[in-house]
Amino acid sequence: MLMSVTRIQRDRAFKVVRNPPHRSQLCTHPRNLTKGTLDLDLHLCPAYAEILERVKNGYQFLDLGCCFAQEVRLLVSDGAFSQNVFGVDLVEDFINLGYDLFLDKEKINAKFLVSNLFDTDSIVSKELTGKLDIIHASNFFHLWSWTKQIEASKAVVKLLADKPGSLIIGSQVGSKKSRMTTMPGLILTLFTQSVRTFKLMRGEILRDLGVDFEVKAFETEFLDKEAFMGGRRSLSFEVGFYGEECLVDTSYLGSGFLMR
Repeated sequence: MLMSVTRIQRDRAFKVVRNPPHRSQLCTHPRNLTKGTLDLDLHLCPAYAEILERVKNGYQFLDLGCCFAQEVRLLVSDGAFSQNVFGVDLVEDFINLGYDLFLDKEKINAKFLVSNLFDTDSIVSKELTGKLDIIHASNFFHLWSWTKQIEASKAVVKLLADKPGSLIIGSQVGSKKSRMTTMPGLILTLFTQSVRTFKLMRGEILRDLGVDFEVKAFETEFLDKEAFMGGRRSLSFEVGFYGEECLVDTSYLGSGFLMR
């Protein structure tokens, strides 16, 4: 799918990923270049068709921790207006490598920002707080401890527009039982959450932000079982404001997703 979206040859794509400029610096970053760096998951969300339609009609979308921003390109290639799409990453080299990979620096009109989510004076905090309709945050929250994941969740919730239909979606590394774990190829230990602990975050966020939401989460096995052994799972989630505009049919999701 990625290759058809970007119209580039497979060999060239992986040459850019495996041998980027400043590779030594990039590989010391927690989100370093691993086997799944180019994975796409946004289109797997049950609400993807509705998300796409909304962005086509003026809703503001953010890919948080966008890395090469392949999800941004997928959304735009499917017809979303790029002026309504933002990508944010802490590492500017990732964004620049995305331009190298997709050969579209002069073509794409999506706005890419280099910013730290935890910095209240950052460009993201100043420009986007309370303005975003849909936030995609995959392989993001699991980079930190339990306490820091709660802090990150609060910061992301603050970016949402305060209206029915506002939405946070994504997936991350999870576990049957929450624990500290080391992922293959990464330089740090992560707190991988279970469905139960992910639900517990609701109380922490409700207490501090005064917003109410329902928490749901579901897990699936990684497709690459060999790389992710030892009980690790993919934990998917969704955060959405209550209201008639809610995107997701929760009966379809069963025990899945995080709803606000």
